[in-house]
This record gives sequence, structure tokens and C-alpha cells, in this order.
Amino acid sequence: MQKRVTFALMMFVFGGALVCLTAPAKAEEPPLWMIGKFSAFNPKYRTNALITIREDGSVIAKSKQESAKPVIQRGTFEDRKLILDGLTFDMEWRRGGFHLIQRDDPDNVADYVRMDDYGDRFERTQRILNDSQRIPEASYRTPDWLPGVWRGTNHKYHAKVNIHVSTDGRLTAVETFQDGHETVQRGSYQKGRLVIDGETYSISQRAGGVRLRQIDDSENTTDLMRSDSGFGRDPEMDTPPSWLTSIFTGYNRKYDSDVRVEIQPSGKVISRITKNGKVQTAVGAYRRGRIRIVGGVTYDIERVGEGVRFINIDDPRDADVYTRARDLPRR
Repeated sequence: MQKRVTFALMMFVFGGALVCLTAPAKAEEPPLWMIGKFSAFNPKYRTNALITIREDGSVIAKSKQESAKPVIQRGTFEDRKLILDGLTFDMEWRRGGFHLIQRDDPDNVADYVRMDDYGDRFERTQRILNDSQRIPEASYRTPDWLPGVWRGTNHKYHAKVNIHVSTDGRLTAVETFQDGHETVQRGSYQKGRLVIDGETYSISQRAGGVRLRQIDDSENTTDLMRSDSGFGRDPEMDTPPSWLTSIFTGYNRKYDSDVRVEIQPSGKVISRITKNGKVQTAVGAYRRGRIRIVGGVTYDIERVGEGVRFINIDDPRDADVYTRARDLPRR
């Protein structure tokens, strides 16, 4: 019996590479300060360790000592403790991480420090131990252009991607691979980046949409285009004035692209961007005197003779005049 326990402990200390994990039925949703990647040095076994805790309560622990074979340990979060391969570890919150101690072996302790910034906003005071659903502070809230539904392609894994971003910064990402299987990941917007299942992605706006690039894997890129109006639900659109219910064409200097913008009487906007012979189409909406199109970018509208100037509210360099090509009938 003692040998089996010792082997399990060594599994915890000398774990291997992370893999995708589906949480067992007993897993509980952890508080937000506990979600993410954490690292520690285990003084008993003198080795570095890494723990990843996901939003669904699944846990993966890994570490690797010199000349040791990589091993992985799986577990769950349950009632403010970790269950790893049958062993129970109590957790205590620490600023920037947590203290982990094996229940039946008090010598096996380690202080884990956060490796990402997922939980920074929840670690102001120890009050967060009873407050796992706080609204993110302003620096973590998503920009106005980001909430909604985005669809696109992951180029590295050749997968179709569907991402839904809520107004509070939480997101759900569904990947559908060529063999038909799907993965569901969750994450959040944090300080200009997306953190999805512990991995951090930069966000860059591009003509027709946005691109996500994994920070520590530049080959892992995903190009996305908005598939809703950008204002949330599609009914949240206003009727545009008659002079704006038209098709406009022109040249966007920032994106070095030819642009065709169709503003329909319903308020729906369809933008077609052509660059180097490639055409991308994005949808958007007119609301409260503004238009949101191409990847969620919001434009102020200025009437110029028989045309219109679109002015990016976040980037004054993106301001061009488009010529009226054809009026659309109002029903």
C-alpha cells in the first residue's frame, strides 16, 4: 500500500506534457482566482511543477526532473481541494496563486504562482474567496467592437472556429476539425488579449475581421469574421437616413483595399473588401448615427456631397470618402 502511494506522489511530481481533458462528473466550477496556469518548486522532491486548472473544474498536473520519464497526472477541483490520481490536496489562497498541501502527507507542500494574468482582477483582497462572479473592472472589459459571434479558420490545425464573446469578457470557442470531432474551450478577454484554456492570444484587427495569434506559438493563427451585427442581437439596429441607404464604393488607404459598402433600409450593413484579388465579406449594422463593420470596427459617418466619409473612432488614420454607386429602394 505504501509503495502505491509513493508512486502516485511521484506521478504528481514528475508529470508530463499537457493534454486535452474532459472533466469527470464530480468536478466543480472553481472560483475565478483559481483558473489558469500555475507553477511551483516542490521542496520535498526538489522538482518544478506545473498545474493547469480549467473553468470546468478539470485539473492537469505535470513536472519533469532530469533523466525522468515525462508523466501526467489528471484530477478535478472539488470543494476547494484538488483530487489528483486519488490523492487529496488542500488549497489556500495566496496573493498571485495558492498554497497546496497533501492532506495525508503534510511534508508535501508547494506554493504555486500564477503564470498568466487570468485572475489578476480577482486578487485584490482575500474577500474574493467568496466572490467568484465579480464583474471585471474597466481595464478587463471588452472593447465595444469585440462582443458577439465570430467564425473563421485555424490555419495550423485546419479547423473551423466559432467564438462567442460576451459583454463581460467571457468567451466560448468551438473548434471543428476535418475528421468531424469538436473541442469546446472557454476563456476571457484580458488587457487587449484573449486567454483561452490558459493559452494567451494577441488580437489584431484586419480588413474584414480579426486575427488571433498564440503568444508562444506564432504558427497558431486563426482568422475570424463577424457573423452578427456587432451590436449584440440583430434587432438592435436603427433605420438609416435616406441618403445613407445606398451602395458606396471607394478605396481604404489603411488596409490598402477596395471597398464596397451596402447599407440596407433595415440598418444591416454588408462590407466587401478586395485586396490582391482576394475578396472578404463582413456584416455589420447602423445604429445611433454610427456604422460598425469590418471586424467590429466602429465608424462615425459624415455626409460629403453625394458620398460619405467613414471615420474609425479608434484610429483617425482610417478615414476615407466613399462614392455613392447606387441607391437602394426603401420598402
